[in-house]
Amino acid sequence: MSKKRKAASMYDDRSALSAFLPTSFGKKAVKHDYEGAIAGTRKKKVTAKEVGPKVVGPKAPAPVYEWGKNMPEDPAIAKAKEAMQAPTELVKLDEENPFHIPYAYEVEMKGHGGVVTALALDPSGSRLISGDYASQIKMWDFNAMDNSTQSFRTIEPEDVDNIHSIRYSPSGDRIIVSSSAKTAHMFNRDGKPLVEFIKGYPYITSLNVTKGHVARLTGAFFHPKKKDYVFTSSYDSSIRLWNVKTAHKKHHAIIRCTFKGSAQKAPVLAANVSSDGNLIVAATSDGSIQLFNADGPYHRPRARIDNAHKFGSETSSIEFRDDNVMFLSRGGDDTLKLWDSRALGKGALKEFDNLPNTYAMTGCAWSPNGRVFCTGTSVARGSGGIGRLHFYDSDTLKEVKVVDVANTSVVSVNWHEKLNQVMVGCADKVIRVMYDPEYSQKGVMYCLKKHPKRRRIEDSNKTLNIQTPHALPMFADKQSSYRTRQKNALDPVKSHKPLAPVNGTGSEGRLGSSLKASMMQKLVQHTAIDDDPREALLKYAQKGDGDQSIWFDSYRKTDPNPQFADTDDKGETDHYTNVPRM
Repeated sequence: MSKKRKAASMYDDRSALSAFLPTSFGKKAVKHDYEGAIAGTRKKKVTAKEVGPKVVGPKAPAPVYEWGKNMPEDPAIAKAKEAMQAPTELVKLDEENPFHIPYAYEVEMKGHGGVVTALALDPSGSRLISGDYASQIKMWDFNAMDNSTQSFRTIEPEDVDNIHSIRYSPSGDRIIVSSSAKTAHMFNRDGKPLVEFIKGYPYITSLNVTKGHVARLTGAFFHPKKKDYVFTSSYDSSIRLWNVKTAHKKHHAIIRCTFKGSAQKAPVLAANVSSDGNLIVAATSDGSIQLFNADGPYHRPRARIDNAHKFGSETSSIEFRDDNVMFLSRGGDDTLKLWDSRALGKGALKEFDNLPNTYAMTGCAWSPNGRVFCTGTSVARGSGGIGRLHFYDSDTLKEVKVVDVANTSVVSVNWHEKLNQVMVGCADKVIRVMYDPEYSQKGVMYCLKKHPKRRRIEDSNKTLNIQTPHALPMFADKQSSYRTRQKNALDPVKSHKPLAPVNGTGSEGRLGSSLKASMMQKLVQHTAIDDDPREALLKYAQKGDGDQSIWFDSYRKTDPNPQFADTDDKGETDHYTNVPRM
């Protein structure tokens, strides 16, 4: 056999043997199917649910079942089987997506107890904070979260009801929260309370005199250029500027909003400030939009748009574009309007109608490049309708995309500039994050790479009390009398062992047995405490005349012949012997 063939046969033997031997030692690394996880989040097509009319009348009698024969299937199991057997139709992907709109993939984040009314992302896009109608604030960390998408902290502050808005500071280290209460609350990045703004006295009519708001808040936002200053808007027809350091005492400045041509108060429904910190826009209940200089003066608006929305409708949000010129207003009259702050006299650039809005917090958002903007729509509760997201092009002012979100209302919307992911808060207590692997980055996509950690028994909060049988008293061996006496002899209490003499300095009221201590005992004079009281009295007694003491000497001089009371035979004294009888 040649050398080449011999080497080839030896190689074949090794390869056959290697199939039965381990290739490595230690724990094998778990490989995650990231592409499969991404594919599993493809958005499913949403269809309208048919809801029949309610039948009013007496309830039908409950059927009687015989055990093991005609019992029905568990409703939860039947619903799960139906969902598994039903064909799932995915959303069609557009061949061209020039605006890079993320809509084809979706991740649901659950845990809220009410309608999700507020969403905010920090500037880096690593943390999301959300609020709901149940007064809960939840914090989500995309960098530490796994694909189970659970929040890492829930905050339920006092005196907070129906959270209206949540905003991060420009630096991302603080959070401002406004609700239906009269006070705003500030937290740090980890949810620790920092400041609770003071509320005003409601029975004072002059807003300038009140220290804070006297009606429910409708918004709160940080000053873009001044770190320690915050704006808040309220139903008491005012926008107040606060210094965070003195917010617990009084506001810093006040902006009053009134009806046109009168001093009547106009409640502020929504407000916002431009990113350059120069312009404040407020929408009031009379349908007008008023613009103020952020640095003052505040006594009158810089510009005013009357009849911007229908009188009495509730404008839910105002959002600026990055150029600080264009801004959106989402009205309660089922419209979305685009405005140019340089040409307000010409009216809205475009009005988009047929956008149902039944929530006072329905939001709108701009894309990262400012080319596209979007808003959500509402559906009647229990109607089975579809809540949608409408996307519009700011150049052509036309609708470019409509995305069916779910069979519920779309309330809060946030489109982060770095992640290119659309966060949607819905009325069914769920946050839906829409993204596209081609155009989006980080954020919720980072969570899909991580699987939940395997729970270990030591990670459980419940402590396990493990007891061996012989450790129980009923199984303990009875000690002998000899062993009991030995243990008692070692116990100083049971054996009545006397105290040992103290060596060295004394302690606990006992003197030591050193030479110095014994000398001190002899040198220290005795006090009256050390003497016997009987002996101390008897040493003054004098022997002689009846062996009487010194106290009788004074009576010898004044009364040498003592007179004592007469006593009868029984030894009792008669105190009435000299008293004349009647």
